[in-house]
Amino acid sequence: MAHTLLLGFPRCVHLEVAAALSVLTPRWPLLVASPDGRPFRVAEGLEINAEVAYAQVPVASISAVVVPGGDCEAAVICPDTAPLLQALSARDVPMGGICHGALVMAAAGVLRGRRCTHVCTPKYAPGDAFEGLRSFSVPLFAESRYEDENLVVDAHLVTAKPWAHLEFAAAVSRVAGLSTAREAAAALRSLRGQGRRAERYGYKRYVIALERITGVETDESVTRAHVRWLRQLEADGRLVAAGPFADGVGDMVILTATDRGAAMEIAETDPFVRAGVRRLNFREWQLSCEENDHLGMA
Repeated sequence: MAHTLLLGFPRCVHLEVAAALSVLTPRWPLLVASPDGRPFRVAEGLEINAEVAYAQVPVASISAVVVPGGDCEAAVICPDTAPLLQALSARDVPMGGICHGALVMAAAGVLRGRRCTHVCTPKYAPGDAFEGLRSFSVPLFAESRYEDENLVVDAHLVTAKPWAHLEFAAAVSRVAGLSTAREAAAALRSLRGQGRRAERYGYKRYVIALERITGVETDESVTRAHVRWLRQLEADGRLVAAGPFADGVGDMVILTATDRGAAMEIAETDPFVRAGVRRLNFREWQLSCEENDHLGMA
């Protein structure tokens, strides 16, 4: 029987790999391994029973591997980690490592010459508190090619930063051959809870460009009211994105709505517009994505 291998270890972060396991294990049942084959407690406090030690993993039966992040010392120092991951990588078994899971893969030597991402850099692990981590990781990643992206896919290897755990799940599914790019994109939207919104609103969004009016000052109370308005839209599931332009000329809000008229009604309730401190420019935006075949042009 083929299996999905969870390379577990004490104090690993289950949340980071939960979505990936949810898309892999319906096809390939889960096999949990730990360095010594004993139960281990994850960072969230749950105790997980391992079925095998790393040295006992039946390499020929593994169809996908997921390596979580967290306190990965036990996995890195285990002498059986490198032979296991190298054997799996030699067979081009889809392998995903998230957060410090990438560090485990690097320590095992499977990222040599490969593109990858991780959080063992001064940008994400700054200051004296993380000096030990940075010093330890530098030689391990020396022969890989770091890319400061949330997700990097290089052939059968997937690495991701921890906040990209849903994108990680979709990418692992695609690399494992369980989904096409379009299906993976749809799965990602579903994992994010956007499936029903897509069904309701289709592929149209509405863009509100809020232009600053020369000579008109914006009172702090109006700005706070605008933020409350945005928070309510987000709570209602209507806000896609919002924020000021970097050049200071104004702001942008992107909405979902049932139609153009409904979106305009929402736009006109913005405290910025009501107070007369922003000029409203309203546009309908057509989404181009895998699910709609990029407007039929793919």
